[in-house]
Amino acid sequence: MIPWTLYKRVLVKVKLSSDEIAKLLSDEIAEPTKSLFGQTPIIGNKFYMGEVSNKGFEIKRIIYTRNSFMPIIYGKLIPESYETQVKILITLHPVIIAVSILLCTPLILGIMVLFFGSLINFPDNLGMIPLAVIPFSMLVLYYFFVLLGFGAEANTAEKYIMSFFDRVGISK
Repeated sequence: MIPWTLYKRVLVKVKLSSDEIAKLLSDEIAEPTKSLFGQTPIIGNKFYMGEVSNKGFEIKRIIYTRNSFMPIIYGKLIPESYETQVKILITLHPVIIAVSILLCTPLILGIMVLFFGSLINFPDNLGMIPLAVIPFSMLVLYYFFVLLGFGAEANTAEKYIMSFFDRVGISK
């Protein structure tokens, strides 16, 4: 199911210590590497790369092309008495969120100018309100395109991380 927001939260409880989880996860995750031109080199049979510690992790899927909708998976390992709670956040890269805000700002300003401009001299400027539908529909269309790309990738990431914790042993 595609999320309606540009992030996804998952909470998992595992019957292992945070050190054991970090060790098992670091065995499955490749070290982050980059080549000269930003292309990710082939890393054996590992599907994700990133950094893992006993406090948490930050990983992303290894692909050999560009994909702006590729989510980053942040995890926080919280030790409890007999288990470890893993708080997982799957979200877009912060640069993509910032660029999206910059791209959408003129549309939002255009909607506000057309809508509030029609309210200044209300009966005479009512013809401006239908014009606000154009930038509003562009904004909604952009959001759904980003959401569709991110949602598909977030579901792939969630399936992978949940399959990892199923193998490790989820307690609840």
